[in-house]
Amino acid sequence: MKYYRVHMKDCAYITKQPRGIFTAVGRLVSSKTLTEEEEKEYWRNRA
Repeated sequence: MKYYRVHMKDCAYITKQPRGIFTAVGRLVSSKTLTEEEEKEYWRNRA
């Protein structure tokens, strides 16, 4: 089985490793950067 990891250029504060896509999007939700529709889509996909 192959494993692909999608990550951002942004690095985690503690580990200094690139943030994964789910953490990066979660931070966008927390910071209220996404539009209301984008945030709804995020929560639909998470469910």
